[in-house]
Amino acid sequence: MLRRGFLKKILLFTFAFIFGYSVKKVDENMILQRINSTMIKGKDAKSITNEIRLLNDSKVEVVNLKEKFGAIGDGKTDNYQAILNGGAYARDNDMCLYIPSGNYYCSRNVVIEGVKHIIIDGSINMGKGKTFSIVYDSYLAPANWKIFDVDGKLLLSGLNSSRVEVMKAKELELYAHGNITKKEFIAYNTFILGKIDTFKIYSEGTHEGWINENKFYGGRMTNINIDGNYHHNNNIFYGTMLEGFTLALNKGSSNFFYDVRLEGTNSINFGVGTSDNIIYKSWQSSPFIYLRDSMNIPYQNEGFNNQIISNLDTFHRKDLIFNIDSKSNNFKLSTLNRHKYDLSIAASEHVLFETDLIELKNPFGIIAKSDQSLFLINLYAYDKNRKVIPTEQTDFTSLSGGIFNPKTSAYSFGGNVGKQNTGVPLFPHKNVKYIRYQIRTGAETVNKVFNYLNVIKIESNAHHTPIKISNKFKKWTHTEKPSNGYWEEGDIVWNVGKDKDIIFWKRLTTGKKHSLEKDWIER
Repeated sequence: MLRRGFLKKILLFTFAFIFGYSVKKVDENMILQRINSTMIKGKDAKSITNEIRLLNDSKVEVVNLKEKFGAIGDGKTDNYQAILNGGAYARDNDMCLYIPSGNYYCSRNVVIEGVKHIIIDGSINMGKGKTFSIVYDSYLAPANWKIFDVDGKLLLSGLNSSRVEVMKAKELELYAHGNITKKEFIAYNTFILGKIDTFKIYSEGTHEGWINENKFYGGRMTNINIDGNYHHNNNIFYGTMLEGFTLALNKGSSNFFYDVRLEGTNSINFGVGTSDNIIYKSWQSSPFIYLRDSMNIPYQNEGFNNQIISNLDTFHRKDLIFNIDSKSNNFKLSTLNRHKYDLSIAASEHVLFETDLIELKNPFGIIAKSDQSLFLINLYAYDKNRKVIPTEQTDFTSLSGGIFNPKTSAYSFGGNVGKQNTGVPLFPHKNVKYIRYQIRTGAETVNKVFNYLNVIKIESNAHHTPIKISNKFKKWTHTEKPSNGYWEEGDIVWNVGKDKDIIFWKRLTTGKKHSLEKDWIER
């Protein structure tokens, strides 16, 4: 029982620290109490009590900048000196600096240093180009700061295992300087953020200043810049609102942005030397886009293994179900010419790949990928009796740029595809019980060259849709000995012609010659 009670207290204090509560003992019970400005206001909501209760149930005295140093929050009076005096007083007396509601103008740069507890309920209005700096000490922990609004640049340094709230700022910079001990690093902190126009992580000095292992919750940001003299790493952003934004991640590795919307036009750049930074996109513009595999976000990547991916990637898998390249043996010889390093099309509008009937029970997508747009895709719908449906059915597929042809009963794209517009999303439907998927060589594509064609199924991890491929697309077949193309020693071509005595032809040499007994042998 004692052990269980001890663990319960540990969990309670951990929760309180992360989410900004105090723990208070009432009789035999421990309760959570929110720390904010209302805890330090008297009953008349005007006077300020002399102390506030902290997370560990200890107390700290409060200095009210307005009452003690005559700060005036009218948006016009210069409060530069009052804030300096209040910060110094709070530091020297180990007190909490409190700035009540109001608009406090400052004409010059302000530096508050060494104050462990700060609550700013008002707005700090900095003069043009001026900075409001708060510095603690990287080797002291923890600080607890709550900042409502800084109209200007807010620069924070020397934070370690601390909790900081910034609800609004034109610019918020986390700053480290490797040559200044108090500012050497910012690490292991929890930040609660609101609307931040520009967010910056930056370090400098002849020695590395590092900003690592911080957690950021919320925030709406327009510009993010991560740079400096160190590859800042493992900073985790949760639920940050990023849309129509600019990211310049120039120095960093293994930084993660979870649950990011990424709507609108975004400019994203991962600089030289960056690695393993990940942005998880949580929003999809339509229920079809993911299964079409067309939700890619453009970005510039000069580093290594930086990625923008969808949260849905965690819950889906992509399976390669068919592929053709210069080493393949699963196409008709009358359709493609095989060369040493690539393939060319021998006949237009010939079938390259076709499935048997696929039962449509759960959502999935079929995606064709190629380095060239040289292919035609057909999709056929079937009823419960496995008969093709000759009229157009809605809501079982959504082809981007696709059409239904009543003459062939085929759903298809308007022209040759391969590079783009190749995804076919499929959904359960009251009438469509089966589908058949087909790829042909495109129109007017004879002698066109390509390197590969892949067919991929994308599906939820919770489901599995079997896809049977016809045997005729699993190996080379021909009616007579091959007479063109590049072949390698050991290749086999199966005979489907009239001469039933020949089972297959086997390649004896590597190259483009085709003499019987020298280059090919019959079996």
